[in-house]
Amino acid sequence: MPITTMTAPTPTGMAIGRRVHLLMWDARLTQMELGERIGMDQSSLARRIRGERGWTPDQLVAVADALGVTVAYLFGESDQAEPEEAVAETA
Repeated sequence: MPITTMTAPTPTGMAIGRRVHLLMWDARLTQMELGERIGMDQSSLARRIRGERGWTPDQLVAVADALGVTVAYLFGESDQAEPEEAVAETA
């Protein structure tokens, strides 16, 4: 049987996971529900939220869309959670 190695969680992966988790909490979404919205099973999503696995660009876009935020917000590069067009519509 092959030996599998666990990669250590990365600071970036953990920060993204923390933001995803908080957004899920605010939206009252379970991992199962978010996973269904983005086409990912619950266990894979849980590993990414914990920072144990990386996110692909497509997964980040899908998560951001499902949670109504920008990818930049998930990375912590923006404090503006809503996409610009949504902000412009409310102004």
